[in-house]
Amino acid sequence: MGGFQGLTVILPAVNETTSLKKTVDEIFRVCSSADLHELILATADFATPACRAVCDEIQKNNKTPVPVRLYVQTGPFEEAIRDLTSLLSGSHFIYQPTDLEEDPCLLAEVIRLAKLHPDAVISGSRRRSHQGFSGFSPVKRALYGVWRILFSLLYGGGVTDPTLLYRCMPSAPVKRIVLNARSYAVLFEMFVKLLRMGARVVEFPVEMGRRTEGASSTRFFSDGLRYTRVLFTIRFMPVNKFLHPAADEAEKEAGA
Repeated sequence: MGGFQGLTVILPAVNETTSLKKTVDEIFRVCSSADLHELILATADFATPACRAVCDEIQKNNKTPVPVRLYVQTGPFEEAIRDLTSLLSGSHFIYQPTDLEEDPCLLAEVIRLAKLHPDAVISGSRRRSHQGFSGFSPVKRALYGVWRILFSLLYGGGVTDPTLLYRCMPSAPVKRIVLNARSYAVLFEMFVKLLRMGARVVEFPVEMGRRTEGASSTRFFSDGLRYTRVLFTIRFMPVNKFLHPAADEAEKEAGA
């Protein structure tokens, strides 16, 4: 695989307005235009009119050399993720929340690490931050601890925060992967399949802020059960079973 050649930033937005604009402004402030391949505003047909208006405003008022594209989700979340994955044109990509829970200023560090480790997954970790899981209830902290142990037993140590979905990934190998999971588990599916394909993980500390607009659509227990199913299923599945047939054939021909 080649080196870092530009980051595609996917910005999901359904009911965000002020925080969406601030996120985009911060990205352009802290990141060089030369490092940003494109921004994709990923909204939905059920997004609020105010959110859609802000997306249109950002596109219209963009004065940077970085293209800003609009994607409108019309089906379930996992279908949108599959669509967006097929559209990737940057060498790397990341899903950057627009509710300010993950500070968009972190993208400068993400890009720095992606340049140093272009074949790796650059993964955020709450455990590597000063904050850790201090804002979580004792029950959630205990469940995250159990989950981390399970992950380490199945995939090896080194990943301190496997459930956090704030990750920069190389686009080329992800495009080869068949994605089947539902809801947010599809992003976790990407990650564990890359691990099974031999990807290395480089972590950086993330301190979670409070979302400033809207309500989270993540469901702790239902999405957690989907994550757990992916965790076990992918660990024992042959790698060639989760690659697109064309990608699998090309790999066989290359090795012949």
